[in-house]
Amino acid sequence: MQRNQIQRQYYLKHKEKIDNYVRSWQKENPERVRITKKRYVERHPDRVRESSKRWKKKNPDKVKAQLSRFRERHRNEIRIEEKNFYDKNRRRILRNFKKLYWKNPEKYRQKARDKIRKAKESLLKILGATCTRCGFNENIVALDFHHVDRSHKMKEGEWKRKQVDPSGLIVLCANCHRIIHANERYKVKTECDTHE
Repeated sequence: MQRNQIQRQYYLKHKEKIDNYVRSWQKENPERVRITKKRYVERHPDRVRESSKRWKKKNPDKVKAQLSRFRERHRNEIRIEEKNFYDKNRRRILRNFKKLYWKNPEKYRQKARDKIRKAKESLLKILGATCTRCGFNENIVALDFHHVDRSHKMKEGEWKRKQVDPSGLIVLCANCHRIIHANERYKVKTECDTHE
């Protein structure tokens, strides 16, 4: 017991000197430090777990910063892991989602509506919120996007995952859009075609 007290007193008296020596030794011997840390973690897993929990509670901002840095560095690996996890557990994930959906369907419908509205608004900012044929611009709900080149048309739901390219689109009101498609299908000439 006396020996421990003498050591402690010596450490307190020469704290700075000892700390500097320890830091310099750690810099010179990183491999030995890594091995020592690994051994300590293996011997005292509960202590390490508790101390890391305490540190995380004290420093939530640092934890967030570390996570964001990790995600930034390993973005591709995380994406691959998530895809593999989804492929393996697809049925279970979909089953759980259906349960959640039917508990509160209006919430999920509203989310989908908001996503569509935001995407539409962002495209209308680029292309302009007026019909290119008749000049209608009273309400964006009545405006549609028409694909000039049908080969670039995306499949159902694909626009949600991919960035839409606005170069192949024109803005039309619902009436003009239906008229154009009717002309394509049935080769019908209408009054709207004479106004062009």
